[in-house]
Amino acid sequence: MNVVMRECSGQAVDTQTSPRHLSVAMKPEPFRLVRSAYPYFRRVIARFSDMDSERHLNNVALAAFYEDGRVSFLRELAASDLRGGARMVVAHLSISYLAEAQYPGDYDVGLGVTNFGKTSFGIGCGLFTGDKCVGVCDTTQVVIGAAGPMTLPADLRQALEGRRLSVA
Repeated sequence: MNVVMRECSGQAVDTQTSPRHLSVAMKPEPFRLVRSAYPYFRRVIARFSDMDSERHLNNVALAAFYEDGRVSFLRELAASDLRGGARMVVAHLSISYLAEAQYPGDYDVGLGVTNFGKTSFGIGCGLFTGDKCVGVCDTTQVVIGAAGPMTLPADLRQALEGRRLSVA
């Protein structure tokens, strides 16, 4: 039996012959649910306006929590690289919602680097209330210069290496 999914372009893809074209949300690795796996944290506070009609925090608000954490993380690590005209853009983003997030509440976004490419790197995030992980987010960041994607600057890569997610 072949399973057909739709990729972002809207084209049908046969998962038996073209799995590399799919981005399928899957259950996160168990270490991603553990607070101590993340080397960096950013506190975010839920607002009343973040609730939806079901009286829990809506998906757009949670995506903004991840964004706030990611921007803080990157500004701290890459301020000098960004002054040189380089910038970082999100090339891919995926979010897995694992449990309802409630208002009121304070949440911690844990962040760490997951992988490196020539011009890109991955950031993994976990959203925690206490020690409970209510969601994870993964992004691929690409470093862009005036002429397009550029090789990761050595000092940026070194700074990012020191903030890798802990698998153990």
